[in-house]
Amino acid sequence: MGRVPGILHATTAVHPTVRPDGRFGCSTILIGLAKPMEWQNLIPSATHETPTTHPERLRSTGIFRKPMNPNGKVRRALVLAWAMVMLLSPASAADGVEAPKTGTARITGMVPVLRKKIPSAIKEYGPPPAFKVDKPEPPRSAVWVGSGASPTNPATTTPLRIQQNGYQFRPALAVVRSGTPVVFPNEDQLYHSVFSKSPPRRFDLGRFRKGEEPAAVVMDSPGLVQLFCEVHEHMRANLIVVDTPWFAVTDTEGRFSIEGIVPGRHVVSIWLSPKQTVTHEVNLAPGQTLEVDWSNLAQEPTK
Repeated sequence: MGRVPGILHATTAVHPTVRPDGRFGCSTILIGLAKPMEWQNLIPSATHETPTTHPERLRSTGIFRKPMNPNGKVRRALVLAWAMVMLLSPASAADGVEAPKTGTARITGMVPVLRKKIPSAIKEYGPPPAFKVDKPEPPRSAVWVGSGASPTNPATTTPLRIQQNGYQFRPALAVVRSGTPVVFPNEDQLYHSVFSKSPPRRFDLGRFRKGEEPAAVVMDSPGLVQLFCEVHEHMRANLIVVDTPWFAVTDTEGRFSIEGIVPGRHVVSIWLSPKQTVTHEVNLAPGQTLEVDWSNLAQEPTK
């Protein structure tokens, strides 16, 4: 095909043809063109030529078998020829460009939700009405599909916000992809002090009041990060860091749905508590919606 300096170079060529009815066609594909044609000579210049001189140049190249149609169909045909050359060029495969995916899969269904014992608040935290402990969020479970994906870029990833509100962590259970930054805004009137001693991400933000939002903490390794408050011992939360883009937190009944999954064989992980995670293997076809009922998994109470 022809050469566009600095943009396109290949060894194939398309011979575009404009039929008498104005439609576009291709007569021949040439391989191993010895002397590439300069395609920029075929494109009209707004500054050096007028539309009346441009058809003569087109006819002189021998590309068009019929005179140029003044209604613009020839110009559209030339654009189509350029697009076809780009598609046929072997450089596309050499550059590692992937073909569009034919369809993704979806998993939806039910998993158990364990009824855990909730720590009680200590009355000595402060006198009412300045201190009022709201009810914690009800238990939920988490589900994710696959593993081994690269961490997301913290600089371009929207941070997850885990608030301290009503002297509880909200949300009390969350799932993020590795590389995600997490912030911990204080929405209460008293100090909080968020920390974790979990191996995947140890940190201690120290004490901070409302409006003093600490810097984000990047969750860079997969695993369970258990969150606590040094000031309020009853406050607990679980943050699950996964190396996959496909995950969900269930509702209070255990229902979940995960979309956009690349077809193939995957391991599905079901997190029920810090001490219990169950796995299942699935094989997903393009466009498939897999409905599962895993609600009969062992439901041992967690302390």
